[in-house]
Amino acid sequence: MRLINPYQICTWDEEADCVTCENKGRLNCKWDASVLTVFLLSVIPFVLVAIFGIVMVGIITGLWWPLVAYLGFWVFFFVLIEIRVLCSHCPYYARSGRILHCLANHGIVKLWHYHPEPMNRFEKISLIVGFVIFASFPIIVQTYGIFRIASYYIAYGDLLLLGMIGITGATIACIAAFCTVLWTLICPRCVNFSCPLNRVEKNKVDAYLCRNPVMLEAWQKYGYKLG
Repeated sequence: MRLINPYQICTWDEEADCVTCENKGRLNCKWDASVLTVFLLSVIPFVLVAIFGIVMVGIITGLWWPLVAYLGFWVFFFVLIEIRVLCSHCPYYARSGRILHCLANHGIVKLWHYHPEPMNRFEKISLIVGFVIFASFPIIVQTYGIFRIASYYIAYGDLLLLGMIGITGATIACIAAFCTVLWTLICPRCVNFSCPLNRVEKNKVDAYLCRNPVMLEAWQKYGYKLG
């Protein structure tokens, strides 16, 4: 068991006393494929519509650098940056092996060591900046597409203009739906407690940390106090 769970995190402990845990049923602290499914079903529509909209702008304007830039950002941020500043602090990351098993970024290669301490300010700012780019860049590009079509209205016509407006509206609706799922279903139960989006109550955080001495010691070194 220690080979698989070297930090003795209860999330990966098959013999953990979950029956008496006060967080039982209150946190997503055990692997659950249904939680991962909810996350993926909420984010995939945004990704598909966002990229489709950027491709449409490329076809209309002949400018393809926004698509290349957005795909490059995905690799740079989600494979390199987010995995370090966010995921490496998560209990799910503590499992041994090179592949991350978690309820969101499942299947990503683990390039960094596990960090049981909470995220620092720089990491939180980096994460928020990345999330803002992830959500806003496609909308900005598609809005430019609307402006471009409107500027050459005679050449493009009503159908293309309304289509671009519709795609942009769908992109905004999809990111709003994804954020709603995060805010109401994912973040209030997530065990990556130091994430700036985390909404778990302190008493639940305390209870989880008390069952995981490696995390508790690391958090207390950063000034965290129980109670």
